[in-house]
Amino acid sequence: MEKILIIDRDRTTQKALRLLFRQEGYAVVRSLDGKTALTLFRNSRPALVILDLNLPRVRGRDVCRQIKKEVPSLPVLVLSAIADETEKVLMLELGADDYVTKPFGARELLARVRSLIRQRHEQLAYGTSALTTSAPTSVQGP
Repeated sequence: MEKILIIDRDRTTQKALRLLFRQEGYAVVRSLDGKTALTLFRNSRPALVILDLNLPRVRGRDVCRQIKKEVPSLPVLVLSAIADETEKVLMLELGADDYVTKPFGARELLARVRSLIRQRHEQLAYGTSALTTSAPTSVQGP
């Protein structure tokens, strides 16, 4: 069973996300603050992280940066009320794999989560072999 780490200071959002993902067969781990989130990330080995930016103790931006430093292939989806384009671009440049603004549609969010997890599986399954496969050094013409 795939595990999703939900990091959001809003308990109502956490509960809604937990219900959504559990109904779809995912295990869910939750954190209300950035410091606890980093500990849970290291101990729970999630398949994906859903991250709010407005967190107490450690900012969401710093949580994203640290997760990507430790496990670059782990998908991080930012789920935030901050709709500013500059913030979205900054987070994507820091390593976030997707950015969804609140309020959000449950079906769209679920589709994005499935897509990110699928991409990670493909990357893990084929990424290494694709890097080590050598291309032909010469091609014969007609």
